Amino acid sequence: MFDAIETAPPDQVEAAAERAWADQVATLAARSPFYARKWRSAGVGDGMVPLTRLGELPLTEKDELRASQEATPPWGDHLGVPPESVVRAYRTSGTSGRPLVLALTAEDAAAWTAIGCRAYTAAGLGPGARVVTPIGAGPFTAGQAHFTLARLGTAVTAEVDTAGVTAALRSGLADCLLATPSFALHLEAAVAASDEDGRILGLRRVVVGGEPGGGLPELRHRIEAWSGAVVREVAGLGDIAPSLFAECDEGDGMHFCGQGLVWVELIDPADGTALPIEETVSGELVYTALVRRAMPLVRFASRDLAIVSGSGACPCGRTGPRVRIVGRTDDMVIVRGVNVYPSAVQAVIAGHGRPVTGRSRLVVPDGAVAIDPPLRVEAEVDRDLAEPEATALAAALGDAIRSRLGFRADVVLLGAESFTGSQPKTAGVARPPGFRPR
Repeated sequence: MFDAIETAPPDQVEAAAERAWADQVATLAARSPFYARKWRSAGVGDGMVPLTRLGELPLTEKDELRASQEATPPWGDHLGVPPESVVRAYRTSGTSGRPLVLALTAEDAAAWTAIGCRAYTAAGLGPGARVVTPIGAGPFTAGQAHFTLARLGTAVTAEVDTAGVTAALRSGLADCLLATPSFALHLEAAVAASDEDGRILGLRRVVVGGEPGGGLPELRHRIEAWSGAVVREVAGLGDIAPSLFAECDEGDGMHFCGQGLVWVELIDPADGTALPIEETVSGELVYTALVRRAMPLVRFASRDLAIVSGSGACPCGRTGPRVRIVGRTDDMVIVRGVNVYPSAVQAVIAGHGRPVTGRSRLVVPDGAVAIDPPLRVEAEVDRDLAEPEATALAAALGDAIRSRLGFRADVVLLGAESFTGSQPKTAGVARPPGFRPR
C-alpha cells in the first residue's frame, strides 16, 4: 500500500513540497529567533525563497544547534512553538558529539510516523510481519519505531539484549529483526558460539539501519548467509526523521520516503555547491523540514555521504530517488594521502568470515584527520584466539586492507566485551583522549 505521493510524478511531488515550504517559511523567521538571527546575518532577510533557490539560504550545522541549546536550555532558541506545545522529547545518540534534545508537537509526531510507515512498508514490514527489535536501539529514536510499526499493524516484541532477541526468535514470537548492522553481526557471533545453524531462528527478513554498512555487499551477504533471511536497509536521522530512506525488494538502493514532508538536496561537501540527484552522482545529503513546527531545521547538513543509485521510477512503483549511504564526512581520515572511510574498512573486515564478526572501527588521535600509517583498526572476533592464530589473522586482515584500500593498518583483534559488548550501535571512528598510535 502506497501513499499517493510515493508514486506521483516528480513534478507533482515538487509542487506539493513547494506548497508546504511556502506555508513553513512564511512564519518561520517570526517563530524561530534562531533563524531570524541566522538569516539576517547571512543577508537573506526572512528566508522567503522558493525551493528552487533554497541554496541561497545558509546551511544549518549541528554545532549551531548545540550552541543554541547550551545558551538557552533545554530547547534552544530554534524551538518554533511555545514549550507547552511539545508533546514528545528525545535525545540524539550523541555519536557525532554532545547529544541534542529533539522536540515534537503532535503534528510533528504524526509526520514522523507517516514517513516511517512509508519506509517500513518499502522494506517489507507491515501487517503479518512479526518483528523483534532491541528496544534500547538509539538509532530508532527510542519508541518511534514501535509507534510506526503499531500503526502499520505489525506485531512487535521488544528485547533489550542478544539473549532476549534469540529467545523471541526461537519461540516463534518473531520472524523479522529490526536492528543495526552491528547488532545483526553480534547476533551471528552469539549463535555461532552455541554451535547452532542460524537458520533455526526462523528469520525471514532483517531490516538494518542506524549506521552505515547495511548497503555493503560484503556485510549484507554475510548476514544473509548466516540467517537465511533477506536483508533490507533503512536510514534516517533524528534531527529530521528517524526513517527517511528505505530499500524495496528490488534491492537497488534506498528510496527517499519523505516526499511532501521533507526536502532533500545533494551538495559537494568540499564547497557546498548543489549537485543533481541523478544516477551515479555522490555528495552530502542536506535536509529541510517542510511541515515540522517544533524544530523545523532548514538546509540541515547531515554529514552523510551518499551515492545516487537511481532517480527514475522503480519497478516497485515508487518514484522517490534511491541512494546508498557510504559514510560520513566527519568520519573520514586521511592516511598519507589516502581518504579512508570506516565503511570501506568494514567491507574488508566483514568479507573475511569467522572468527572475525565483521564489526570494526578506526582508532585515531583525538582531533586528528591526517595521520601517518599505520592506522589502528580494531576488529572484533567471536572467540579467544591462541597467539599464533591471532597474529596470523591480524596480519591477513592488514594485508587485505593494504591490497584493497592502499594504506597500512595495525589490526588489533578484540573480543566482544573489549569491543562494544552487545551495544546495538558501533561508532565507526574512536577518538580516545590522549591516544597516540604505536
